[in-house]
Amino acid sequence: MPGSLPEMSFVRSHQNGHSLVPPSSMATSSASDPNQGGNGQWIGLIRRRALVIITVATAFFGYSAWSALNQETQYAGGFQILVEPVNADNASLAAPTNQTQRSAGLDYPTQIAILKSPELLGKVVEELQPSYSGVNYGALSGGINVSRVGNTKMLQITYQSGNAAQSQAVLEALAESYLQYSLNERQTYLRQGLKFVEEQIDTQQQQVDQLQDQLESFQEQNSFTDPETRSNQLLDQKVSLEQKQQELEQQLVAIRAQITTLQQDDGIQVALEQSSAYQKLLNQMQDIEAQIAVELTWFRPNNPAIKTLETQRENLLPLLQEQAEQFLDTRLAEGTIQTQALETQLSAIKTAQAQLTERLQTIPALTRQYANFEKELEITSNSLNSFLQTRQELQVEAAQQEIPWELVSAPGTYPITPDVGGNLLKGFFMGLALGVGVAFLLEKLDRTYHTADDLQRQIPLPLLGVLPFNQQLFLNQSLGQGRRQKRKLLSRLRFWIIKTSAKISKSQSAIALSLLDEYDSSAEFLESLQVIHTNLQMSNSSKPVKFLAISSATPGDGKTTLALNLATTAVAMGQRVLLVDAALRQPQLHEILNLSNAIGLSSLLTKNMGPTRGIQQVHPDERLYVLTAGPAVENPASILASSKMNHLLSHYGEFFDLVIVDTPPVLGLADTSIISRCMDGLALVVRLDKTNQDLLNQAIQTLQGYPTPVLGMIANGQKGYNPIFREAALSSVSITELPSTPAFESEEISTASIPEARQA
Repeated sequence: MPGSLPEMSFVRSHQNGHSLVPPSSMATSSASDPNQGGNGQWIGLIRRRALVIITVATAFFGYSAWSALNQETQYAGGFQILVEPVNADNASLAAPTNQTQRSAGLDYPTQIAILKSPELLGKVVEELQPSYSGVNYGALSGGINVSRVGNTKMLQITYQSGNAAQSQAVLEALAESYLQYSLNERQTYLRQGLKFVEEQIDTQQQQVDQLQDQLESFQEQNSFTDPETRSNQLLDQKVSLEQKQQELEQQLVAIRAQITTLQQDDGIQVALEQSSAYQKLLNQMQDIEAQIAVELTWFRPNNPAIKTLETQRENLLPLLQEQAEQFLDTRLAEGTIQTQALETQLSAIKTAQAQLTERLQTIPALTRQYANFEKELEITSNSLNSFLQTRQELQVEAAQQEIPWELVSAPGTYPITPDVGGNLLKGFFMGLALGVGVAFLLEKLDRTYHTADDLQRQIPLPLLGVLPFNQQLFLNQSLGQGRRQKRKLLSRLRFWIIKTSAKISKSQSAIALSLLDEYDSSAEFLESLQVIHTNLQMSNSSKPVKFLAISSATPGDGKTTLALNLATTAVAMGQRVLLVDAALRQPQLHEILNLSNAIGLSSLLTKNMGPTRGIQQVHPDERLYVLTAGPAVENPASILASSKMNHLLSHYGEFFDLVIVDTPPVLGLADTSIISRCMDGLALVVRLDKTNQDLLNQAIQTLQGYPTPVLGMIANGQKGYNPIFREAALSSVSITELPSTPAFESEEISTASIPEARQA
């Protein structure tokens, strides 16, 4: 389990305690890996996909070479057309100076697109196809090129084909078609624009006239020129009526006061003073009374003269009374008439005020209607003016552009010799780029690990070591006996040089190892196995690893080959090693070593045999012993889970320094889980460029449930791997052999070496 894995300490030598390889930095300290950083990743990708890159690049380059060598001579030509008059800017001065020009000149991109359109090129194809069957729209549009000559007012038209006569004919037809287009179709666009503008001018003029008529009718109907003036007039009338009403009400109050006064004695007396007839009779009455008073002073009351005067007075009294009544009635009648007249005038004024109020209330609505009429009329008038201005501009532009295009240079052709060298060079680089692109795509689709650095970054397990890709150079069991003896001798010679490095100078040791490496290419692989072996022994901090299980996530990751090579390395470093093939379902170890599989692990677990039966010695002078898988059984998991397995391993632990068990893959089988219960640790082999990432993660999750600690991972198949162990070995390490045990006497372990009582 990642959380329970023991922290791996630095691997130290047995004598002087110097550090050899820090496991946490195994990928960096044990390998001079070029695949680091951005450039390194690209280099690694090119190395891994070199075959794909070379294949794709070669195929593309071959096709390019074939195309370049078989390319025919092409005939190219062209002509130039002046599409705008040289004095076009001066001609535009005819337009009003206070108006912005609609266009600064010819729209060249649009014009070029029109010249390459099917409508124009189709006519050329119809004209030339009877004489040149190879001329069609696709070939013509692909071979023709229309471009503007710098910032000039000229267009350059070029065409290229494999037929000189055809190229000349096409260019001449294009020149004629384009000149004709300048006289007909191109002018039609401006004329259509003028026609449209003329139609819009008529429509807008009709709308303006109609709106003006509606506005006049509205003004006549409402009797005003504009609502604001009418509103001011009505307000003035309202103020005048209010003043008149106030005056009449004052007059009415005064007249009513006079009538009331005439109905009172004081008022009557005052009113009679204003009657001349009444005053005249009153004066006569006063004169008679004055005469009576004079006569009474002379005569007695019954005097005829006094009687006569009294008779006259009596006669004047009715006349005076009648005159007073007549005058008062007249005044009252006059007051009543005036009151009625004033009331009638007040009523008329109130009626006029009501009418004015009603008219004033309609003013806002009339104002809105009037404003709408004016706004609509203004918009329509502006639109009419705009169209009138546009018509003037179009007329000026049409007058300028109706000048036909001019042919500056006549159509002509010339041969073009194929650039074979340039095409080959272009094909080479394009093929190389395509190959790298295909390799990059395959890399993105690949779900495997390519370098030990990638594996160490993504998997939370210690990296015990990295094996180079050329592991078949070391201990190839299919080689002959002489070749095996040679490799064995070279390996021992190498270890002797390392062990005796303390007694000789470092420079002499380095020279000897360099000469040895040049002769033996397996030195790199051997050094990697030494590091893995040492890291495995020191990975478990509680005790040295004696029982080691080697497994992998899936088949084909190289666990069997690694187990065999690791066992051979341990033997070379002085240990007595037993290699057990526990892959009972698909055993391979006996085939690799060319050993007998008649008696093996399955035989010891299913039959009553001694634990030494079936153990075979690989070479008579080496302490490497192998227990093959044995004959196939029906249920391997059940026999591996038996107590006999524990007894066997315990027994072997007393006679061997290291027991390496080659187990089946982790996924899909319970065999590894059963075997790991008897192990001190398990090492997981990961084959670079082969093991699937998802399957490896699934296997690690499965290993988390195992009781045996997972010591770490071993990256197998590193390409471009160059371990730097020689300097570390010469400067800080002197390897000593572990205490040796008596060698087994023959291919099969004798019962004399192992007490009979301990056999199974």
